Amino acid sequence: MKRLLALLLTLCFVIPLASCSGEKKTKSEAKTAAVKHSGDFPDPAEDNFTEFNSETGLRMNMTLNTFTTAFNEMNTELGGKDFPYKKWKKKGKSSQNGLDYVYYYLKKGSITLTATVEKESLYLINIGCGSSAEYYTEKTKNKNKLLKLSAIMAAVAGGYEAQHVPFFTNVFTAAIEQKDRCLWYNNWIYLYEKTKKTRLFRVMPATSETAVEWNIENYESYVKKVGSKN
Repeated sequence: MKRLLALLLTLCFVIPLASCSGEKKTKSEAKTAAVKHSGDFPDPAEDNFTEFNSETGLRMNMTLNTFTTAFNEMNTELGGKDFPYKKWKKKGKSSQNGLDYVYYYLKKGSITLTATVEKESLYLINIGCGSSAEYYTEKTKNKNKLLKLSAIMAAVAGGYEAQHVPFFTNVFTAAIEQKDRCLWYNNWIYLYEKTKKTRLFRVMPATSETAVEWNIENYESYVKKVGSKN
C-alpha cells in the first residue's frame, strides 16, 4: 500500500486529492454503503490495457481523445451530456523510472475529469472523476451523479459496456466502505480519494502481481466477505 501511495503522489494529478487513507466517513458517504454487492462479475468486451514499464506493469490502450469520445458516447447513451473534449487543459508534469508524464484536467460544471498521460506514447496511465467535497456532500443527487459518471469512466476505461455501469457504481461504493479505499478487479485498481476539499474516483490498470505486492484487496473477495457477514 505504501508503494501505491508513493505512486499516486508521483503520477496522479490532484485538485488537490489525497490517496488511500483511513479518514472517517461522513454521514453522506455512509449512506452509500446501502448498495448491495452482487455476485455477478462481468468480463470486458476487450482487454483495454497493455504491458508497460510503469509501476503497475500496465498502461491503458487509449489516448485522451479516444477515451473522451468513448466516454461521451456511453454518457449520452445513458442520458448524460457531452464533456467538451477539446477543452482538456495541461496541469503539470513529472518523471518516473525514465518515463515522462503529463497531467490534464477537463472541468464541466461541478465535475472534473483528470488524466495522467505518458508523454511519448500519448496513452493514458490513469483517469479520474471528481468534484469538490462540498458538492459531493451537499445533496444525494450530487453524490449519485459523481458516482454514475465515475462508473461510466471505469466501464469505458476497462473496455466494458453501458450495461455494466451499475457494477462499477458498486465497486466504487465498496472502495468507500473499504478500509484502504482501494480495490482491485480484473487488472484494474479502483480508488476513492478524499481530502477536506475534494472527492475523486480513479482507475488505473495493474497486474494481479502488483495487486498482491501492494496488498490491494480483490473486489470479488470483498463481496464474498461482505456476503458472509449478512
